[in-house]
Amino acid sequence: MKYLFLFLFPFTSTVADAQCSSFDDLLKKGNNCLKGTRIDYQEAINAYTAAILACPDRANEAKQSISKMVNDINRLRENAVLAEKKATVALADLEKALADIRAKNITTFESFARLSADLIYTLNHAEALEKIKVAVDIEVDAELKRQQLTEPISELLYFFAESGLRLELARRAAELLLQLEPGTELILLLRQCLNENWNNRKQFAPLLKKLPFFHKFQVRYYPELATVPLGTDGVFEMGSDSSEWGRDNDEQLHQVKLTAYQITVTLVTFYQFALYSEATDRSLTSRTPYWGRFGDHPVVNVNWYEAVEYANWLNTQLGLPAVYQIKKEVNSDLDNQVQNDYLKWKVDWNNRIKGYRLPTEAEWELAARGGVGAPKTIFAGSDTLDNVGWYWKNSGDKPLSGNWDLNRVYDNNGRTHPVKVKKDNGIGIYDMSGNVWEWCWDWYSIEYYANCNNQGIVHNPTGPESSTGGRVLRGGRWDHDAEYCRVANRFRINPDYRENRIGFRLVFVP
Repeated sequence: MKYLFLFLFPFTSTVADAQCSSFDDLLKKGNNCLKGTRIDYQEAINAYTAAILACPDRANEAKQSISKMVNDINRLRENAVLAEKKATVALADLEKALADIRAKNITTFESFARLSADLIYTLNHAEALEKIKVAVDIEVDAELKRQQLTEPISELLYFFAESGLRLELARRAAELLLQLEPGTELILLLRQCLNENWNNRKQFAPLLKKLPFFHKFQVRYYPELATVPLGTDGVFEMGSDSSEWGRDNDEQLHQVKLTAYQITVTLVTFYQFALYSEATDRSLTSRTPYWGRFGDHPVVNVNWYEAVEYANWLNTQLGLPAVYQIKKEVNSDLDNQVQNDYLKWKVDWNNRIKGYRLPTEAEWELAARGGVGAPKTIFAGSDTLDNVGWYWKNSGDKPLSGNWDLNRVYDNNGRTHPVKVKKDNGIGIYDMSGNVWEWCWDWYSIEYYANCNNQGIVHNPTGPESSTGGRVLRGGRWDHDAEYCRVANRFRINPDYRENRIGFRLVFVP
């Protein structure tokens, strides 16, 4: 038995050694599964488990590797959880940052959109176009852009195309409008405009008619007209009754008969004069009163000669013949008796030509009264001036009372006001009492009404041939007493004179 034991022991030890010899390979295999970029935990577990089974005596080594692997996995899991939390926080921060950027973009966009609208209202159209280009390039919702920019871009396209002078600015506006992706028909016309590089006003006409807000722009930049009722015979009493409050001695009642005409619903506005100034390459700077210029206010600082020039331009712009022949040479009017008129241009009116022109005194007064047969009121449409007109008591920041005082008017920020704010005169005509004086065609003469009365019914009177008193102004103004805003009141001044109390309106003879 002794020899048998000795024989068997070496045999058993050899088998165990053979089994344990694979342990190192299995352990190494498991360790290798945890290295490199492609870690395989499952394969490592399999290798470590096989190592334990292969050599139980060295199982602790494999178990330590397993424990280390588990610890690494747990550490990685913790790191992953922490990373996920950080990623969640980072994502939230990123979303907040993006929301802040979107909010700031919207704020910036709306700021530029408002600024553009304000610049259009103050007649800075070219500058408005530059601001709108910035607004178009800001990253905001496309629908928001369409809602807020379609109208101002369309208006700028209309303005520069209608003026016909800086058509490159009209094309630039067309390009911006195209970026808003308007309707299909408009897109085709905009592309045609840009592809063909339109360079004259007539080419733009079909495009402008397709613009959103086209009618609004037409009414804004061209005068509206109202027909003055002439009754059955066109005869009315001009002047004032001797009992009328505030009456002057140049208001002798006399009978006048007029033929059919229309008159502009409002005074010529800054919007309308801005289109003319753009078309004729003239600055608005000298027209700007101290309170600023605004599109829907009556234009001011326009002398009589400039008013007839505007009338001629308007006729030409609308395809009509010019009513006036103007000789722009100083002292060319030898019949002009006004001592301090430093222009004295020769202006001839061809009354056979139909179109826009300055009203005669008679046309102005009948329109202010609401036509033949209208109730006779002191002011244009009312016996209460506050209802229909702006004058010294109501043209400032707060109502004034007491006696007229020009210093109080200026201290109260007295100024012109938008047209069409007060009541009309009963036939849809506004601001014929107050706001600004209005140029008429006629020369002024204190005796003229009395001379007309001696002739019986006077047909379409046009005033004296000349005078030393200047051209007639009607309607009163924002900084003076109510009596000067009476329909019958007459005023006069040198035809070359400009000030921020003087504007004009036109009549149209069809």
